[in-house]
Amino acid sequence: MRKAIALNLILFSTAITASADGYTKNVAIVIFNGVELLDLAGAGEVFAAASHAGANGEQRPFNVYTVASTKSPVVSQGFLNVTPNYSIADAPRPDILVLAGGQARNAIGDAP
Repeated sequence: MRKAIALNLILFSTAITASADGYTKNVAIVIFNGVELLDLAGAGEVFAAASHAGANGEQRPFNVYTVASTKSPVVSQGFLNVTPNYSIADAPRPDILVLAGGQARNAIGDAP
């Protein structure tokens, strides 16, 4: 729990910096079969909330999206299908890369 709180504080401070300079940063959340739901959803919600709260008119500090080796749905913790927004081949270049936890062995060596 302490790690999650610390991560949220770090992400929030990044959001303040990003909105102050007016630059939209691409935030890619990497997902894979066995990804931990809390890691995926928690990080995504922090960046998305910071993006809305830190908006400067129409300009948002973060563009948050999920990316996987392909656009095929991945199965999180064996029961929830999650369809990535992008594959590695067509994803926007990330400024910030979030590596969600979970069964990371499934992602190692997973080529598109």
